[in-house]
Order: sequence, then structure tokens, then C-alpha cells
Amino acid sequence: MKDGNPFGPFWDHFHINFDDYREHSGLLWNTDQDWARDGWDTRFPVSEYPVIALMGAPGSFPVHEKDRWLQKFVQWSVKIEKKAKEFLTSILQNEPFVGIHLRNGIDFERACEHVKDPHTTSFFASPQCIQPGSNKKLTYEMCFPPKSEILKKTKKIVKKAKAKRVFVATDNDPMIKELSNALKSLKVSVHRRDPSDEISDPIVELAVLTMADHFIGNCVSSFTSFVTRYRAVNDKPTSFWAFKDEK
Repeated sequence: MKDGNPFGPFWDHFHINFDDYREHSGLLWNTDQDWARDGWDTRFPVSEYPVIALMGAPGSFPVHEKDRWLQKFVQWSVKIEKKAKEFLTSILQNEPFVGIHLRNGIDFERACEHVKDPHTTSFFASPQCIQPGSNKKLTYEMCFPPKSEILKKTKKIVKKAKAKRVFVATDNDPMIKELSNALKSLKVSVHRRDPSDEISDPIVELAVLTMADHFIGNCVSSFTSFVTRYRAVNDKPTSFWAFKDEK
């Protein structure tokens, strides 16, 4: 299970070791058919295997619309939930807040160049806001929104949610100064993780974003899509950069 990268570093990050493993060759991920489900139930009965750790996601990427309801079975561990709630209390003062995800590193900027191709109708996790066959079009701005869009959208949602704080999760530039200036008249403070603190764990950041009064994410990002699914099954509002329809 821990041979190679990213498998070894992934499990080591969570301090998890394995005593043994089982082959699952021949079993299909798509269990819509009775015979496929029976195969898993027979090989790995729940009575003997209540939890199975897999080397990869047991499904398609991005997640099919019909499967998103499964997110309701995902719950934070006590440790992660505790860290997230401690951040809400100590830093955000338990006040209403808007969580935003900025995917603005050079790697993503380069990846978003593919969206400029008029034949590109779906990219990474974009089906979370634009379903295949929809009359809506995926744009470069949805993938890599300009700073002006980020500031405008954040201010709009902050007013709508009557928020007092903004939490920024990002892999690159948190835009703290720009956001603080844009929200100064509303007396809203902007916060990010402290890289030296435990909140720097991206899993904790995901948890904080799921707890926001309103969340703004990146239509193309799979990091955003986890938050989006979690909030959807818990009836919490979500918006996307450069996307007109609000959720």
C-alpha cells in the first residue's frame, strides 16, 4: 500500500501503517449492477471488512452527479473537527464568515490555458458547476479568475451573508492586503492559515471551508469540489468565481 509516491508520503502524512493487504483484481468500481455489488460483498463481506482503504478513488473523476449524494457519509474525524472549530473560535471569533478558495499558483494558471480551446467543454472538476450538455460555457475566468473578479465577488457575498470575517484557503497568494482594503468599509477582517500552525494542514482548511456561512470556490478545482459536495448535502450555500448563478 505504501510503495512509491504519492502512496507512501500520503499514508505517512496521516501516520497510518498497514499490516497486510488484499488483492481486489477483477472487481469493478461501477456497482450499479447487482452482479458487481455481489462480487464485492462476496470477496469482502462487511462482517470481516467493515472499512477498506483503497490506493485510489473507487470511482470516476470528476464525481458523477448521480453519485454526489454519497458525500453525506463523509464525516470529519474528532481530531480534524476539533482543530477546525478551535480556529473558528480563536481566530474567527465564532462570527459569521465567508470562506474562499483561491487556486492561483503558476501551475494552475498554465493548466487553465487549456480552457481557452473552444473545444474544451469540461476540465478537471468543472462539472460541479457546468454539467455536460449544458448551454453554459466554461470560461478561462472561471478557471483562473482575475483579482478584480475575486474582490468584487467576495464583497458581494460578504454583504449577502452579513459576514464579519473572511477565511482564505490557497496554495499560493492569499490576497490578504487587497481583500482587506476592499472590505475595509464593511469592517470585515481577512484571515488565512499560519504556515507554522497546525491549521496549515489542508484537511483542516477543508473542514473550515465546509463550516462557512457562505463558500466561494473555483469551478475547475477538485479541492473546491470536495467542499461543494459537502455543503450541498448539508444545504449550505456555495458560489463560484466568474459564475453568474448563485447557489
